[in-house]
Amino acid sequence: MRDKKNILIGVLIFAVVVMAFGYATFSTSFAKGGQVNVTNAWDVAITNCRRVDQSAKEEVEDEGSTPSHTITTATLDTSLKSFEAWAEYEITITNKGSVDAELDTANVLSAIQSKITDAGKSDVLDGDFVRYEITKVPDSYLKAPTKDEKINSTTMKIKVMWDSTSNEEVINSVEEKLTINVVYKQAS
Repeated sequence: MRDKKNILIGVLIFAVVVMAFGYATFSTSFAKGGQVNVTNAWDVAITNCRRVDQSAKEEVEDEGSTPSHTITTATLDTSLKSFEAWAEYEITITNKGSVDAELDTANVLSAIQSKITDAGKSDVLDGDFVRYEITKVPDSYLKAPTKDEKINSTTMKIKVMWDSTSNEEVINSVEEKLTINVVYKQAS
């Protein structure tokens, strides 16, 4: 009985040694290699700024220039020629890159600075008898486009109008230069 027990223990030890030797042989001869390339492109920018609607044509002028834009800034230089005059502008923000983006800041800059947080926000600008209203805020999350889409865009709209609380007889026209600053950051 003792011999059978010693033989069994010896066989088990031998089996463990063979398995350990086999594992060591295969694990040391396994070679891993390769290369991983990760490429992402950041390409989020304002791609268009245009007037999309207005009161009667003779009531609104772009003061010396049409609406313009850079990568993060849209500039509206508007002249309102009557008390009822208004103009609405659309700003397009596009993601052509491969990285999702989220809205970091959106501000309307003139003589005062105002953060864009909600559609319907309205402020009087610098006591110049001009009011603006955000009629559509940009999406806060702008996904990277799929291969089929090529680009992914969102828009914001801003309406510039004469302040109805002002005295219409004081002046004949008002001019206002608005700068809208829109900054996206890499989504987390």
